[in-house]
Amino acid sequence: MTDSKPSSGPGAAPPAGWYDDPHGRFEFRYYNGERWTADVSNGGVRTIDHTGQPVVRPTRHAQPTAAATATTTAAGDPRRSRRFALTSFWVALGSLLVAWVPFLFVGAAGGAVVAGVFGLLALRAMRHTGGHGRRFAVAGVVIAPLALALCVVGALLTVKVVREVERFTQPGRYALVQNLPCSVSGTTVTLTGTIRNLENDPREYSLTVDFLSGSSVEKKVTVDIDPVAPQFESGWISTAFVTGSNITCRVSNVTGPRPFDLPTP
Repeated sequence: MTDSKPSSGPGAAPPAGWYDDPHGRFEFRYYNGERWTADVSNGGVRTIDHTGQPVVRPTRHAQPTAAATATTTAAGDPRRSRRFALTSFWVALGSLLVAWVPFLFVGAAGGAVVAGVFGLLALRAMRHTGGHGRRFAVAGVVIAPLALALCVVGALLTVKVVREVERFTQPGRYALVQNLPCSVSGTTVTLTGTIRNLENDPREYSLTVDFLSGSSVEKKVTVDIDPVAPQFESGWISTAFVTGSNITCRVSNVTGPRPFDLPTP
């Protein structure tokens, strides 16, 4: 056949598709609408014919056989398998990057599963369609289980964060005593007191002491109290340097220890 595209009308080239291999070396060969290609199929498995291509073309009325149509349908679109491969790789990589992050590990686990499925689908399709993107698919299939494994770290960190926040926001039952009024010596103001643990397990506390000049807060001081045994009390003291007048003091907030021993703001 010539390299020019056949004109429409009688004798025009048939549509692109799979036809019986006119050269007889394979079951089917793909005709792209202008010429035969090296894309061939045997038993539903696509491959490339490196021995050369026939130079004839199917007749105008030739139609793909039922088996060839089935082969084409099963093989799918090479562009689709490439999209699956790219999706697998990027979703798997994104999942790997956030799998260790508390709470985000849930989405990462779902992404890893999706990436693995898309990668396997791409590899399966490429056995029939060939095409590019195999490395992306393989990378996605390899990275996906690594992301799933890293999700375990994310889950453990999530549990740790939840426990730390609970310790901070739920100090438990306690009895607080403030020795009012506070002691003022020049610009030094001191407030003392005790706190009793009314729970059945040791508790740590963090007190916020306000030093007020008139009705406005001049300074805030945080007092950390080491673990107090059940039904025991611990003394505390808070000191600040103030410049105002008419100084008063108060404990404005009681929490558990700061999460992960974060420094006082």
